[in-house]
Amino acid sequence: MSNLLLTITGPTASGKTTLQRILCELGFERLITCTTRSPRPGEVPGREYFFVDRQLFLEMIAAGEMAEYVERGGELYGLPVSQLLRASQSDAPCVVVVDPRGALKVAQKARERPLSVFALFMSGSKRFLLERYLKRELGTGSPDLSEMAERIVCLLDEEMSWESAMDWSAMASDFGPENQVEVVHFLVDYACRRMGRKDWLKTQEAAA
Repeated sequence: MSNLLLTITGPTASGKTTLQRILCELGFERLITCTTRSPRPGEVPGREYFFVDRQLFLEMIAAGEMAEYVERGGELYGLPVSQLLRASQSDAPCVVVVDPRGALKVAQKARERPLSVFALFMSGSKRFLLERYLKRELGTGSPDLSEMAERIVCLLDEEMSWESAMDWSAMASDFGPENQVEVVHFLVDYACRRMGRKDWLKTQEAAA
């Protein structure tokens, strides 16, 4: 029987990482991606990311050891093939946040393993996502928000164009504190049933 891998993708500030955290609290196993950027305060190698230098990352790409990768802000990010093997051998459904192109590549790579991929796209109105992004950046002390807003609007247009290529889309605004648990449980139930992991659902229901 194949295991379920839920890939979460979508535009900037759509709540992908928050949803991943909630799913892990429900029993999903998070796959760890690689990056060439330096660890931030509080980040632990092997927990948030595998932190590697650029040369090693490029060598992994050349050796076919990356299921997908992308360059953002001059840094490389990617999911090692070894993590797909880990997902296929796990007893629990797995989850990972990737960019839209990465989600499609992961689905393609997963066909080589006992792994069923369900691609979720976190959507939202451009205004809602822009407001969330700028609010987040205000906390970092970013100096030029007007220039940043113009750049993010262009980025959102490109990111939103991938929505129809995914298995299911959810509105980021639906994941508010008042209905977050209900929406996430519906998502988990839908994905597990569609991908043949009813056994895991029954185990979780029994444990509850």
